[in-house]
Amino acid sequence: MSMSNPTCIYESGPATMAGESTHKAIRVSFTTRWSIVLNTPKYLKELFQRRQRAQDFSKKQSYMRSLKQSNSEFA
Repeated sequence: MSMSNPTCIYESGPATMAGESTHKAIRVSFTTRWSIVLNTPKYLKELFQRRQRAQDFSKKQSYMRSLKQSNSEFA
């Protein structure tokens, strides 16, 4: 999902030499500065949501770690 609605200028398999391996497909696109500027609120919202998800994940992991530790003490 792209918030700046880029214009695709190339989408295909990459040009490689025989025997080389790489991604199956690449996409090259561009956007205007105005698209980026006008979508700044969306970018900021996504940034804050990512930060919140990271904090939630960290809390969940520490909780699960403490549960495993307490279960191992009783075993």
